[in-house]
Amino acid sequence: MTKSKRKKESEDKNGINLPPELQNAVGFYIRRSISVADTIFSDVFGPFEITTQYYAILLTMRSNPGCQPSHLSALLGMTPNNLVPRIAHLVDQGFVKRTESKNDRRIKHLHLTPAGEEYAAKLAKMHDEVHARVVARMGQENAREFLRLLYLYCGEDYKKEGE
Repeated sequence: MTKSKRKKESEDKNGINLPPELQNAVGFYIRRSISVADTIFSDVFGPFEITTQYYAILLTMRSNPGCQPSHLSALLGMTPNNLVPRIAHLVDQGFVKRTESKNDRRIKHLHLTPAGEEYAAKLAKMHDEVHARVVARMGQENAREFLRLLYLYCGEDYKKEGE
């Protein structure tokens, strides 16, 4: 890419430029990509008044009934300090219940209530719309490669859909 082409692509609609330090900064573009992802998510899930964090919690709990909060926070990359109030909110809404371990009362297990199961199922059905918008934005192969690179960046093994 030529310097003039890169400069033109880094200009915003008001004619200001990104500084050279940001034009190739991975962290900056990861933050920008989060903004794009949040916009797509809000467009699709707006009527549900749910954030990406609550969405991830509910769908992960749906796939892992009885999971422990510490395991859930580690899997989702959330600190316990951020997860616990969200779980409490979901309990207050009637979507989640906590149970004590039979062997150790200090250990809690998380379960979706029937209302939580129903809500999570509705959310899961809409996932394809989010994916379709990402594919429309960047193409199927680029979306797949982008996901593979995100897995790599996060230190995880990429598994293609259906594996």
